[in-house]
Amino acid sequence: MIKKIIIFGGGTSGWLSAAFLRNNIPEVVEIQVIESSKLGIIGVGEGTQPYTTQFLRQCGIGPDDWMKSANASYKLGVEFDGWHDKPYFVDNDTFATFVLGPDILTYNYWASKDRDEFLNSIPSYRLAKENKSPKLAANMDFNHGYSTETWDAVHFDAHKIGETLKELLKFKVDIVDTEIVEVDTDQGNITCLRNSEGEEFRADLFIDCSGFKSLLLEKTLEVPWADEGENLLCNKAVAIPTQYTNPQEECHPYTKATTMNNGWRWTIPTYERIGNGYVYSDKYCTPEEAEAELREAIGEYEAEARHLDMRIGTHQRVAYGNVVAVGLSAGFVEPLEATGITFTTKTLEFLLQGLMETDGIWTDQCSNIINTKFLSMFYEIRDFIFMHYKLSNKDDTQFWKDVRNLEYPDTLQERIKSFLPSPPNKLFDEKYSMFHSGQWFEMLMGNDFYSDSVALLPEEYQKYSEMFADIEKYRMDKVLEDWPNHYDYLTEYYNKV
Repeated sequence: MIKKIIIFGGGTSGWLSAAFLRNNIPEVVEIQVIESSKLGIIGVGEGTQPYTTQFLRQCGIGPDDWMKSANASYKLGVEFDGWHDKPYFVDNDTFATFVLGPDILTYNYWASKDRDEFLNSIPSYRLAKENKSPKLAANMDFNHGYSTETWDAVHFDAHKIGETLKELLKFKVDIVDTEIVEVDTDQGNITCLRNSEGEEFRADLFIDCSGFKSLLLEKTLEVPWADEGENLLCNKAVAIPTQYTNPQEECHPYTKATTMNNGWRWTIPTYERIGNGYVYSDKYCTPEEAEAELREAIGEYEAEARHLDMRIGTHQRVAYGNVVAVGLSAGFVEPLEATGITFTTKTLEFLLQGLMETDGIWTDQCSNIINTKFLSMFYEIRDFIFMHYKLSNKDDTQFWKDVRNLEYPDTLQERIKSFLPSPPNKLFDEKYSMFHSGQWFEMLMGNDFYSDSVALLPEEYQKYSEMFADIEKYRMDKVLEDWPNHYDYLTEYYNKV
């Protein structure tokens, strides 16, 4: 029976873990966070998937509690610029890319049509490119109406979200600022953490939030690492912020992923500034060359640059013994689809499910639930990101020639078959998918994957579908007329919070 949980490491993953567990397990279970103020956090400004906002609600933390202090802005999706002849877009998870109308799957209608016409029909993309807020008022969302809580994706400052969560939790969990120098084990379990003064910290379950070092799961318990560097070549990043000159135009409600010589560049507008970063492979350029290329691209030559190492892959198990790795200590695929925080939130969800099924007793069943779901999700995300590179037609540098010539991973070979000659007629292709069939269709359609498709739909079905496409266009025309500018909406909202 779990009576005490130690979260080893602060940062975004550590504080998300503390918030979620404290709000979802009985108060009788003690939760202790051990972090060292001597160590910094890796986050440089984050894009998220939509589940993050709902996850924080499950922590008992609403948008009014954290968005302003974390400099959050809304994110409708990712625009990919330079990956193909024209930009394409993958929205968060609005189901308009899966269901067009009653008994009409979106891709049954759009697969044989012009890819640009399809792109400009996506409701979230139309809103994003006009720099419109996804909200008219607090609960009046362009997609969900005015009474349903929305699963908003956001951009935020990673340092400030951690500080915000820590402040909200300071009276709810035990916080210890110390540096751990020794770890004791017994038969594949952690028994004790010890600092340089000899103080001991014991628990029944340890949450490893020590980042890429994976100090408990890998370094101590020696769980093997499964490297993915041969499938996803980018292993470095350099980040440089820029300031707004015209926030009404520059604070756009979407992430932009723009190709560079040896990787790609993110543009992430938070409320107060723009986060810029270059994700690249050090096989093709040095950190100094990458920094120079990024500075030239964004026109910023004075702001400090942060250089980051990325470890691409996962552990063969993320739950082993009495340790669960959460966040970077579990696995990472690269920032392209903003899934880093998702690995944290979903692992915690899997952990809670396991504990609920065993009435709070830590067993092999709990570990198996977490490992099965996490690894299934990891490889689906890996495959989705791999396809952006594989299908790109950019080939003006050796990096882009090489990524286009990579062999398909085994899991992706099977997965992609289900999207030929058209996507599967179900929302999710597997039980623990992060990206639904509509999002896969957006990505594939944007890369001309269906350029040779021929519509085999009856004429009546085509007319029926056309009617709902026209209705959606009319609805979005009205939204674009009435919805406020993204930055102006946030300013008004934050002035009230």
